[in-house]
Amino acid sequence: MDIIQLGARVEDDWSPALQTLEGHSSSVCSVAFSPDGQIVASGSYDDTIKLWDAKTRSELQTLNGHSG
Repeated sequence: MDIIQLGARVEDDWSPALQTLEGHSSSVCSVAFSPDGQIVASGSYDDTIKLWDAKTRSELQTLNGHSG
């Protein structure tokens, strides 16, 4: 008798890319979501942080000069 039923791994159902947000001029090194999931922040090696609307995928603001 099986006590735990194993299903497909979540990763097997994921597309390699669900959405691409373009705007940085260098590689993105970090991504974070606001607590309500409405804003995405992406940090890049181009020394910027970009804020994105998660629903419309539009760029809201660019913060210049960060180093992390």
